[in-house]
Amino acid sequence: MAVLAALACAAPAAHAAAGCAWMGESDQRDVNVGAPDLDAFYWLDVLRPDASSTVTVTGRFPHARYFSLHIYDAQGDALTSLYDAQIDPDAGSANPFRGPVARGAADRYTVHIAYRPAPARRAANTLYADPSAAGDAALLVYRVYVPRTTADPSGDVGYPEVATATGGQTVLDQGGCTTTPPPFGSALWQWEAQTDRPAALPSGGNGDATPVPTWTRSFGSRLGNQQNAYLGAILSRRYGDLVVVHTRAPTFPDTLRGAPPYAPARRARRASAARPTTPRRRATAR
Repeated sequence: MAVLAALACAAPAAHAAAGCAWMGESDQRDVNVGAPDLDAFYWLDVLRPDASSTVTVTGRFPHARYFSLHIYDAQGDALTSLYDAQIDPDAGSANPFRGPVARGAADRYTVHIAYRPAPARRAANTLYADPSAAGDAALLVYRVYVPRTTADPSGDVGYPEVATATGGQTVLDQGGCTTTPPPFGSALWQWEAQTDRPAALPSGGNGDATPVPTWTRSFGSRLGNQQNAYLGAILSRRYGDLVVVHTRAPTFPDTLRGAPPYAPARRARRASAARPTTPRRRATAR
């Protein structure tokens, strides 16, 4: 969370300099905030919740397995979200996450952020964030899973634009681009993977580990995805140096080979397993 707080503090200056909606890129290639795996990419924008303001996000449906917009409070707890199939397309456009797209249809969408409690009947394409819950600063996180090519994590459509308006007048117009932080992350993780834990540091304990790893349901770490089902298990070398996991993999649409993300008779969009590098190793499946 220290890295998350630093990003939130640095974001206004970075946005002012570049005019970009999204700060950096959180992924396995560099700054791994939120524990994305090899096929997950996150981008962050800092919001200033104000009941007198509204935010409009405009973008294109990416060529990817999944995408979403989440809002988190300053501690990284999820407040609300919309994911691909829930988003209505703009007039003249089509949502490729719902069904076949007619030839010639555009691929644009518009999502609104309203700083007030969610009503009993929510408006379409609207994220509600109560300022009393969001605090002075909140995070808007744009996620893309399994883009058509990792060379362009946006899914070949660029990034959404974000505009903030007060009293019907636009006061902040952020372009569909991303500022990139210094590339320090990969070197940091590589150093950690190749370096022994200093003997002077506390061991971190193994109290939650069991001889046969026990899976428990959890929402995940900070910045958890509301569309994911997380399972976690604490691992310890006290019980051996090798852990073997036997499982049945869920079926999923193979979008990298042309299958549409809404393909029928599939149990999940995707499944993954990861092991964060922490003093107490925790395997996570999602």
